[in-house]
Amino acid sequence: MQQEPSVGSAWASTILNYAAHYDLPVDKLCARVGLSPEALLDHSQRLPSWQLQQLFAECAAAGAGTQFGCELQAGLTTSCLQGLNILLDSAATLGASLNCLVEYLPEIMGHIQVELCKDGNNHRLLFTAPGEQPHAYGLDASTLALVRNMARRVGLAPAELFTEVHITARQHCGDTLDSWGVNRRYAEHLCLVLPSAALALPLLGANEFLHQNLLNNWGRTPNPATNAGNDGLRLARYWLKSSDQPIESIATRIGYSQVSNFIRAFRKQYGITPKKFRLSTC
Repeated sequence: MQQEPSVGSAWASTILNYAAHYDLPVDKLCARVGLSPEALLDHSQRLPSWQLQQLFAECAAAGAGTQFGCELQAGLTTSCLQGLNILLDSAATLGASLNCLVEYLPEIMGHIQVELCKDGNNHRLLFTAPGEQPHAYGLDASTLALVRNMARRVGLAPAELFTEVHITARQHCGDTLDSWGVNRRYAEHLCLVLPSAALALPLLGANEFLHQNLLNNWGRTPNPATNAGNDGLRLARYWLKSSDQPIESIATRIGYSQVSNFIRAFRKQYGITPKKFRLSTC
């Protein structure tokens, strides 16, 4: 029996955080789509993808504007895909990073399939959804986060990296892409087009030891949602040892809006608080 596509519950938390900024009735939104408080607190849980699509639809019905999805892009980096983004950031080259994206994104977002294919002098990163098409809000957030983060990883502006970006007619992120100087056009599926030579570009945050460690963990552990949380804590431990970043900054960088929650998660994972861990490695 085929398993129902699912997504990490961090997606729902991020959407509802932005809904609160729009003064939308968060409690009513949760009730309408059947979201429990437990699912929102524990980001290792999985939600059926239809529930996420319904949440987007309820936000739209409650008055969220057309730019709601565009504003979600920051949440994708800091929360929803944090564990995967750490893996992608630490790869040696853009090509290696994209290969990880192709392999592991469908595990986090079960309703999305990704393909990286050569087309003449370019490569196309194509995103498709075999079942129900994703809501425009989700597509907008994903498009802008992908474009911005891929360019950031190689130290280029989006317009310098991408030959073209294809978006669907339902999306509203075209103006943002225009403001970034990115060539774009409408197509049936989301697709990012970049020169094949760009795949060999080194990543600014490349870290072979960290990347291999994370890669081994992703390949071994069957629950990618758990990987995402553990990867963030593992990176926090690395930063605590190798940098003088404030603990509050580290917590924010791996997706914790409250440092107390980060301290609690770190202590649960490693049996010691971040402060004591840092002192023990000095």
